[in-house]
Amino acid sequence: MKKIIAFLILTFIISNCSDDDTRVISNAISQTTEANAEITFTTMKISGKVVSNDGNKITSQGICWSENPNPTTSNNKVTETTTTFSSVISDLTVNTTYYFRIFATTSIGTTYSKELSLKTLTLGNTKWKFTIVDNNGTELLANVDFNDDFTTIYTEPSCTQTDCYVPNGTWSLEGNMLKYIGEGSDPNISTHVFTGKIIGLTMQQGTYKHLAAPDGTWTAVLQ
Repeated sequence: MKKIIAFLILTFIISNCSDDDTRVISNAISQTTEANAEITFTTMKISGKVVSNDGNKITSQGICWSENPNPTTSNNKVTETTTTFSSVISDLTVNTTYYFRIFATTSIGTTYSKELSLKTLTLGNTKWKFTIVDNNGTELLANVDFNDDFTTIYTEPSCTQTDCYVPNGTWSLEGNMLKYIGEGSDPNISTHVFTGKIIGLTMQQGTYKHLAAPDGTWTAVLQ
């Protein structure tokens, strides 16, 4: 499987500000010396380190994030037990921009790093390997191209004839839930319709409806 992973290595100087980002806290400086992000369709992995330079004990640290700029700990957050940490942020939405900040809390207050903006991967212009199993237990392998214009191309690698079944379909997303219509754009007349959920670099929890053959289940991995 060909993974699509974006790496980001930055150095953050965490600014002196309170949870509401208005009151300046003196003599409380936390610093992230290194952070990196591994990005999939629904997850991001960020590693970092926070340091108190004024002797105040760090009582809480981690990452906060939001779909809006300037996230705080009142938004989404993950708290780590050590000052050097690696956090996997999951259950994100495909093709969505998120804003992250490292935070550190001492007896004086909470400080935040410079904001980091990252975007999850988009489904357009990707190719997936499908494993389809119908309700009779018959397994079929297929390759599906998801194009930027929301169209698809379905091919079966085992087919070598010139009249192979290569239908053109369409795809759509609602959050991370995929609907892939095998032929055309109307699920009521298409020969087969796939629904499933994108998780990380996979498609899971898939169900398969076929007008002329047994229904079934399916999974897919990114090629």
